Amino acid sequence: MLAIATGCALIAFVDIALGLVIAHLLGRAWYGGPDIWVYAAGPLLALLPDADFLLQPLVERLRGRKLVCHRQIIHYPLALVPIFFAVYWYHPFAAWLTVLCTGAHFVHDSVGNAYGIQWFWPFSSRHVTALTAEPDGRRRIVRFRPHREVLAAEIPPLRTVVRERYLGLTPEVARALDAVTGALMLLAA
Repeated sequence: MLAIATGCALIAFVDIALGLVIAHLLGRAWYGGPDIWVYAAGPLLALLPDADFLLQPLVERLRGRKLVCHRQIIHYPLALVPIFFAVYWYHPFAAWLTVLCTGAHFVHDSVGNAYGIQWFWPFSSRHVTALTAEPDGRRRIVRFRPHREVLAAEIPPLRTVVRERYLGLTPEVARALDAVTGALMLLAA
């Protein structure tokens, strides 16, 4: 269990680093330098879309069926549009911080995995992935997959993904550590 928690923390490091970098850059551009609350909000907003991971058991119980993955609950970028305008009305900086940090999370979730996210929902149920490898070894820059194809795909459980990709010296671990190191170096400069 500790190994799975460690692997999940490494996965989150990329989103945390993205949130820190965005908070730092946007805070400097907007205010001349962010305060501690902006530095706290950036990573939290970048992790916010994964709150649906906590909602998954409840949603599965209400729907009466198992979900393919937690990204079937609130990983819908177009849903941010009305939220952006509502927040922008009261606090433009908070709106931009929210859109950029959660948007960075959505981009991260679309790159290099089997199922991506539904970028254009509710207008399209297609999943969008970027920089992925096909089963025959060919590389794809962008791939649009029908929702039913993703539902039918054999997506490994989280424990398997964490064990194979994040417990050991793998490219995914190197990227996560690079992201955090880069963010900390930017903040220290």
